[in-house]
Amino acid sequence: MFFSLKKGIMCRALDKRNRKNPFDFEHAENYSIENESDTLINNSYYFSAHDENLSFFTRLGKRVSEDETWFAIFLDGKLYSLKQDLFPPGQSPVCIERSRGAWTIAYEGIVNDNDRIRFQARFVATQEPIDFTSNMPAERMAFPPL
Repeated sequence: MFFSLKKGIMCRALDKRNRKNPFDFEHAENYSIENESDTLINNSYYFSAHDENLSFFTRLGKRVSEDETWFAIFLDGKLYSLKQDLFPPGQSPVCIERSRGAWTIAYEGIVNDNDRIRFQARFVATQEPIDFTSNMPAERMAFPPL
C-alpha cells in the first residue's frame, strides 16, 4: 500500500512537470554546457545500428569536466571497442557531427589492445529523438523495478 501510494504521487508529479515543461528539441540541440557548474549535467548522444553481420553502438556524453565516450562494433563474432571511456572536454577520439538532418560518426585509432581501425558512418535516424524525462513512462521513473 505504501509503495503504490508513493508511486501514484510521483507519477502525477512527473506528468505535471512534463506538461508544464515539454521537451524542446531545438533547445536541447543548441544547449551549451560550457557555462554549467553542476558536474552531473551532461549532453548525451547515443547511436546504434544493427543488421545480420554487424552491431554498432556509440555514446558521447559531454560534461563540464570530461567527455564520456563509448564506442563498440561487433563484427564477424568479434567485439572491437575503446579501452578508455573518459577524456578531457573536447578530446574524445570519436568525432560526431550533425549536418542537414544526418549525423557523421568517425573514429580512427586503436580498439581492444592493438587492433587499428578506421570507421566512418552516416547516421540517419528512423525514430524521433528521445528525452528520458519526457519519453519514459512515469511509472518507470517513479518506481523502477527492483
